[in-house]
Amino acid sequence: MLACPVCGKQISDLAPLCPGCGHPIKPPRPCRHGWLLGCGCLLAGFFAFLLLTVIGLLIWIGVSLQPLGDEEGAPDATTVQADSRREQCQGNMEEITLIKEEWATAHDAKKGAVIPDSDITKLFAESAAKLFCPNDDDRSFKTSYVIGPIGTDPRCQCDDEHNGAEEDGK
Repeated sequence: MLACPVCGKQISDLAPLCPGCGHPIKPPRPCRHGWLLGCGCLLAGFFAFLLLTVIGLLIWIGVSLQPLGDEEGAPDATTVQADSRREQCQGNMEEITLIKEEWATAHDAKKGAVIPDSDITKLFAESAAKLFCPNDDDRSFKTSYVIGPIGTDPRCQCDDEHNGAEEDGK
């Protein structure tokens, strides 16, 4: 039952006209699509879940197919460690070269001049503790490098590969 909007008389919700005043009655429209909207949200949620699941699976498959470093062309831990050692040794030899150049400038030394042992001890007093080849078991500056005369590169006594690293890169 509902009330007529003009006269207020109670009438059946199925009546097309008010029997009291004749006013056409438009019954309220039942929500025909209500259950579809509910189902639509449910379906949209299901498809969103399905889509996210598929994307997740694709990512998981892609990650699981990545090489683990054992394949050709991928660096392994041993190669990375050797490269790191070579770089450390090369850095030490560059520092030795700079110290030699500073000494040569201070003493107006020419190419081929040899730094006396007493000066070597003084020159490397601060840095000798950290200047050693990573392959040197004694961990000593004196067992790691041959300083050489002015104008020559220092040499690593522990690893010939470290000495040739710059030559390979040229």
